[in-house]
Amino acid sequence: MVLATCSYVIRYLFFFSVKKKISQTGQSITLSWSAVFFPSVGVYTIYHRNIVNRSIIDVTSSGVTKMQKEKYEYHSYPYNSTHISFEIKNVSLEDAGYYAGGATSEAAWLEGGIILIVNGTCIKHNKFLYNLGNRFSFKNLCFFFQN
Repeated sequence: MVLATCSYVIRYLFFFSVKKKISQTGQSITLSWSAVFFPSVGVYTIYHRNIVNRSIIDVTSSGVTKMQKEKYEYHSYPYNSTHISFEIKNVSLEDAGYYAGGATSEAAWLEGGIILIVNGTCIKHNKFLYNLGNRFSFKNLCFFFQN
């Protein structure tokens, strides 16, 4: 089982009721959560945090403006709904991690989100440095490569 997290995800687990979903490689899975608000002007961005933080979907009140269509499908309608729902197609080990959204990247991590755990085969482990509050520690995590 692979779970890629980051230190602030661990910290927020104590403040929010963070949901988790488990998927197998090759499957599709729908992730959803309730947002505190949807911006009336601007963009609501969905982020994926694994080893790095990256935006995967941008949504305005009139539609989806950025999304890798072969990988993701946005389901929430109307587009300005605070019920955020999207599908990840053909789940891979790289999709494991923490998903959240907001008007800014900082706001995204303050609202909670969902953790995706992906079951699959890991072929190489490596150590990553994690910031755990005031101390640092090494965690043994999987590099996300498949045969």
